[in-house]
Amino acid sequence: MSLFRRTVTAPPRIAQVLESDEVVLGLARDDVGAELAVTRRRLLLARGEAVPTSLSWFEIARVRLDDGVLEIVPLRWVAPFADGAGDLVVDAPTLSLRIGRANRLTDQIHHRVRSSVIASRHLPWPDAGGWVTIRRVAGVDGVLPQLRLDAGADRETPGFLAAAERVVIELRAGGAGSGTTGVDE
Repeated sequence: MSLFRRTVTAPPRIAQVLESDEVVLGLARDDVGAELAVTRRRLLLARGEAVPTSLSWFEIARVRLDDGVLEIVPLRWVAPFADGAGDLVVDAPTLSLRIGRANRLTDQIHHRVRSSVIASRHLPWPDAGGWVTIRRVAGVDGVLPQLRLDAGADRETPGFLAAAERVVIELRAGGAGSGTTGVDE
C-alpha cells in the first residue's frame, strides 16, 4: 500500500474553478479537446467556454458509455418540490464526449452518480409520471428529494405532485429497501 495518494494535475481551465480543498480524482480529454474532470463533489466539463460546466453528482440523471461515446444526461431545475425541501427536475440536453473505451474515469463517474441515489421509484401517472428519488448531496448533511418528470409529463395533473410527495415519505421510511435503487432504466 502506498503512503502517498496519486494526484492528477488539473489543466488551467479546470483548475480555475476548483475550491481550495477540491482534488481532481480523474481527468480525460475527448477527441475535440474538451476536458472532463472528476472530483468528490462534481463533474467539470471544459469545452472552450470561459468557465467550465459544473455538475454536482445529484444534478446528473444518467451516464452511459456506448461505442466510445460518454453520454451524460444533466438535470435542469424546474421548481421546488416536497414543500420546498426538494427539486422538481427534467432532463436537460445530453452532453456527448467521444473518450474511447471505458476507463477509471468512466468508472468513477458511474460510481459517483449511482452513489448519490439512496432510493428511487418510478411513479406512473396518467398524463404525468416521473422518477421520485432520494439523493445524497456531496458535502451536505441530509438528503434531497427529487421528482424527475417523464418526457411530456404535466406536473399540474391533478393528484400527481401529492402522490409523488407520498412516495418521498415511503422512500424515506423504507430507505434502500423501497422500490428501485441506483438505476432508472
